[in-house]
Amino acid sequence: MQKVVELGAVPKGIEPALVDFPSRVDGRDVYLCWKFGEKRVSHYHPFDEGFATRKPLKRGNPGRNAPGAQ
Repeated sequence: MQKVVELGAVPKGIEPALVDFPSRVDGRDVYLCWKFGEKRVSHYHPFDEGFATRKPLKRGNPGRNAPGAQ
């Protein structure tokens, strides 16, 4: 778990395993949201919301500082 935190991620749950990554989407600060079993980070939610309100990322916009972003 410590390695996940050292990478800048925020563990949010163990069962199911959830991890958030601080980023920006459309000029807003958000968390990119990943759930164990998903092949890639494909959703996000605002800092003040959570998994239940996550939205899909637009294709071609992984968010700034996202894993795999350039």
